[in-house]
Amino acid sequence: MRCMSGPLVFLFLALGTGCGGGDSPDMASVPFDMNGTWASRVVDSQMFSGLLGTDTVTITTYARVQITQSGTSIAAMQTECSVSVTPYKGNVTTYPDAAVASIPVMSTPGTLSAAFVGATYTAEQQVQLVGWKTQADPKTDPLPTLANDARVFDADGDGNPGVTLKVSGGLAAGDIYVVNRSLIDLSGTVLSANRIAGPSHTLLEQTVVGANPMLLKQQVTATPNPDAAASTFTLSRLVAGKDTCADIITEAPGRASFGVPPRSVGHVQ
Repeated sequence: MRCMSGPLVFLFLALGTGCGGGDSPDMASVPFDMNGTWASRVVDSQMFSGLLGTDTVTITTYARVQITQSGTSIAAMQTECSVSVTPYKGNVTTYPDAAVASIPVMSTPGTLSAAFVGATYTAEQQVQLVGWKTQADPKTDPLPTLANDARVFDADGDGNPGVTLKVSGGLAAGDIYVVNRSLIDLSGTVLSANRIAGPSHTLLEQTVVGANPMLLKQQVTATPNPDAAASTFTLSRLVAGKDTCADIITEAPGRASFGVPPRSVGHVQ
């Protein structure tokens, strides 16, 4: 067929005549199967405000997610692998392995708009409580403010209330004992058979219920960064046999699916 020029060409292209690139594949016709094990990366940008002032802090969480799919319904079982936090006014907060292990495994339903590449994946809001538990509504029950609150427990088994985080580089070096709550909303576009990416949004509350030394018992208020583009969500499919938290932690910094060049083969490209 001879391709046309002039005003009518746009009508013919819209009808799929094959002229000018009409042979490119329709991504909506590529089936998508989400069953399997995935690596999740959530980048959460917050504005921390406290005694030292206001600063932008980025919390990056990697997790192992086991997913089963039935039609467009998704069931995800998520285990946290690592949590890293950028400094607040020169104060570096570190999540020890025991603190990460204390984060409850979450079972989160979700939906696909269609079972095809190009669809939208939306997870139900995750409610994550760390270092405390409640019989009331976990989304709205006020956080404990005292270490002897009956809702506070030693989640990481180190003999201190809540969860112990390490602090260095600022006011002093030592430990803080915290409880926190995160309300996490995740959604993304199915970009390929092996990658989903989109925005994240987290409402974070945290209380320091104790510290050693006590100088570190400073309260900080977190609000989501008004630059919504700074908070993101990515799922990258894992290869069988290279799908543990240790694999994710080792390979994530060089992962193409997370926006940087690949350095290993534990994930499907």
